[in-house]
Amino acid sequence: MTQEPQQENDATEHDAQRAPSRSTQAATSSPSRPVVVAVDDDPMMHEALRRLERQPNHAFRYRVVQTCSEALDHTADPDAVAVLADYRLEDGLGTDIIAQVPRLPVIVMTGYGSEQVALEALRAGAYDYLIKDGAGGFLNLVEATIDRALRRRRAEAAVLAREASLTEMKHENRTLERLASLLAKTLVTPLEVSTHYASLLRSHPPLQNDSLAQSYLKALHTGTKRAQVLINDVLLYSQIMVNDAPMAEIDLDALLRGTLAGMRQEIDSSNCRVELTATLPGVCGVADQLRKLFAAILGRGLRRQLGNGATAPPTLRIEVRELPTTWELRVHDGGPPASPRALIAFEQPDQSGPAVAEGSLELAICRRIVERHGGEFWFEIEGPDAPIVAFTLPRTS
Repeated sequence: MTQEPQQENDATEHDAQRAPSRSTQAATSSPSRPVVVAVDDDPMMHEALRRLERQPNHAFRYRVVQTCSEALDHTADPDAVAVLADYRLEDGLGTDIIAQVPRLPVIVMTGYGSEQVALEALRAGAYDYLIKDGAGGFLNLVEATIDRALRRRRAEAAVLAREASLTEMKHENRTLERLASLLAKTLVTPLEVSTHYASLLRSHPPLQNDSLAQSYLKALHTGTKRAQVLINDVLLYSQIMVNDAPMAEIDLDALLRGTLAGMRQEIDSSNCRVELTATLPGVCGVADQLRKLFAAILGRGLRRQLGNGATAPPTLRIEVRELPTTWELRVHDGGPPASPRALIAFEQPDQSGPAVAEGSLELAICRRIVERHGGEFWFEIEGPDAPIVAFTLPRTS
């Protein structure tokens, strides 16, 4: 009667010896651990990886196979995160897997002393390598090597995602710029018609003596004129970055003199004096955009001095300074200070300053042109020579 409990105890001890501990069983069968597909035709390596997998807190499970073709079957597993492949296999090289499974990082194992093979594996696209030693010490590096490859893979994926996002943003920005250009072109004609008919009504005899009607028509005429200026500015602003005109080497001095020649009537009628302290350099850029830049800055400076009630003839002084990688150009216009918000497109101008008309997007357009050429644009409102409009343009190589 006492033999049955004894047999029962023996069976329990025997089962306990055969069954793995709870911690080892959890480490072995936990479905939460990612899978590494291990490819090696050495049975001892298979057993070594199984022992490694059973270690407490080991991070990975190993799907151990012998050939490249078997490995490719297992890499489709959504839990597979990496491939650990011996360099020489029955049906090819471990590096053959790299091109066939681009979504997984491949780590190549090679025999002791095969550093040249390891370098060839890296050139083929392997993320890392392990050199086998006879004592099996390299097994202590397996987990850290796989983890390092996965962290590198995540970093590369983040960079690619960021680049894709930036490309998409650039595409969306260009689409918005083209939309703005289309809307501006569409609105130009009705505004021109409105301005024309407002002018006709102001000169219509029955309305010439009606002061109220004249004030309404004047307001309509002024409003449509301002809207036309804004639309033309939006059109120009949107076209600067969309314009794919190639950069070319430009004689900035000749370009400036050509711009001044185009403004000759405006300059002569105001007795404006333009002082150029040095010959301007050659730069790389788009001639039409740089011509618009100078015309906007000089025209703005001229209007600001005339609008400021100055009695002396206006003077515009242009200085140039050579910096290590750029040319700095400074235009002294002698007018009242402008609001820093004028540099920001579509920002309301500051109405608290002097009543001198700022182009609605004039400075923002100038800044956009300069930035399109790889320079910086700013203005200085303090100092003995202020205000100064300044910008840089990269030097030609």
